[in-house]
Amino acid sequence: MSNLLLAIDGQRYGGWTSLRISRGIEQVAGGFELSVTERFDGLTKPRPIRPGQKATVSIDGTTVITGWVDVVAPNYDAASHTLSISGRDATGDLVDCAAICTAGVYKGRTLAQIATDLAKPFKVPVVVHTDVGAPFAEWRIEPGETVMESLDRAARYRGVLLLSDGLGNLVITQPGSDKAPATLKLGDNILQARGHSSLQQRFAEYIVKAQQAGNDLLFGATAAQPSGRALDSAVGRYRPTIILAEDQANAGTCKTRAEWQRTVSAARGSLVVYTVNGWRANGALWQPNTLVQVVDSYLGVNEQRLISQVDFTLDEQGERTELTVVGRHAYDPIKIPQPAPNEGLF
Repeated sequence: MSNLLLAIDGQRYGGWTSLRISRGIEQVAGGFELSVTERFDGLTKPRPIRPGQKATVSIDGTTVITGWVDVVAPNYDAASHTLSISGRDATGDLVDCAAICTAGVYKGRTLAQIATDLAKPFKVPVVVHTDVGAPFAEWRIEPGETVMESLDRAARYRGVLLLSDGLGNLVITQPGSDKAPATLKLGDNILQARGHSSLQQRFAEYIVKAQQAGNDLLFGATAAQPSGRALDSAVGRYRPTIILAEDQANAGTCKTRAEWQRTVSAARGSLVVYTVNGWRANGALWQPNTLVQVVDSYLGVNEQRLISQVDFTLDEQGERTELTVVGRHAYDPIKIPQPAPNEGLF
């Protein structure tokens, strides 16, 4: 049995009845949900846990969530007292809260510098694990945009991913190349699997439309209506979609954006969730954004896939891990080229 602890403002809590810890590429902030007995270690008084308190969740001494308690829900009767508690990594504030640039616009700043400035008021450090590319000539915060909405928009232009590391940091990185601690093999360590293959979010034609600022060399329809297209022949029927570019763009940028959306939609449209015993394999915790060899005779798969999400669970059946795996290239970002200055962009 793993030693899982919730620490609230430095005070450790045990006595678990159930839990779920989720971390993944799609969620910038990892989260936890747990039920815990309200009285601990023979104490006669309950320890109060309140929303807004600092929280860390650790497994056998390895911290997997560092953030805040979001929700506390007591549940009690004459015979039992439990608390249901949920929270997220510190990066959850970047997901929820407005992006505020005191200067109004960033000029000549890199993605890492912009991220550091926007995350600083929330006391969220930014850790850079990859090349973030050239500085932006100009980067504006859209009205009402959250921190993560703005940073995600910028990250697409630099072909990087934004993740939480479970330690309270925002990480700028690439799709993982580290190997998972074990192979997933049907008939061996896979307890259960459920698949999902869908065309619902896939389209035969991706059309990206944008606008760009005109100048003496660029005006009229060329400036006002740039667009780009990408085709997905696997869809097989008439299914177009129109995407409005996140920022000003030219035709080349629109085409790259369309190709990126086609590739990502195709890869994310097919996923499998594998359930295994325990939270570790060969002594190491399962981690998102790692590559795992999948041997699944039912699906005819014997190849490396990317773990996009890891869910640790504990209930009456014991400890288990759910691993969501997608195509290895599902999150390969295609760098959207930054427009040239004479095109009135940035």
